[in-house]
Amino acid sequence: MRTAHRTLIFALGLVTLLGGRSAAIGAGLAARPGSSTPVIMSVTPATPAPAKDPQILRIGGQGFQGRLKLVITTPGGGTIELKDDAILQQRDSGFQVAVLLATAGKYALVVTNPDGGVSAPFVIEARAVAKPPTPVIQRVMPEELTKHPEPQSLTVDGQN
Repeated sequence: MRTAHRTLIFALGLVTLLGGRSAAIGAGLAARPGSSTPVIMSVTPATPAPAKDPQILRIGGQGFQGRLKLVITTPGGGTIELKDDAILQQRDSGFQVAVLLATAGKYALVVTNPDGGVSAPFVIEARAVAKPPTPVIQRVMPEELTKHPEPQSLTVDGQN
């Protein structure tokens, strides 16, 4: 009875951590006895930019079994499930997936192994990248150039 109580507290704490939007993830943490314990330790890029097209995420960790499933909870509370052919270059210590991160915000990644082992959520945040200011040429000196066989010096004034 005491072990079941600890598991319940952990699962409820996880649901609270994710803001209550991912009750299915918290409920799914009750792994079968003797199941594996996959662990997500890193995601590259760590802070991807939102994009219109899928981008490759490299998931690093340990205990990943063949035919695993990756469930991603989106900032809006939806889920993306990736498995089978969507899991690329899979090894015990990592794999790659092409994921559409369409909006800025936090995404929670959870791996489920075929034996029922479930990882804790690993949260990444997609953030828009600020564009650098556009360079502006205001003046080139000398104003008139003449054809000459030797290199000539030019001075370019501007901003950014």
